[in-house]
Amino acid sequence: MSLSVDLLQLNDFMVCIFTLFIFSMLYLSIFVFYFKPELSNLS
Repeated sequence: MSLSVDLLQLNDFMVCIFTLFIFSMLYLSIFVFYFKPELSNLS
């Protein structure tokens, strides 16, 4: 019984890490799209 509970907690943890990873990649892509043209215009 405790093993299944541990697996469930581990699964929730993996989902949390995966969601954070997806959000960070989205944030990075948005940052690059918005600031890359401004950087190229400056130079």
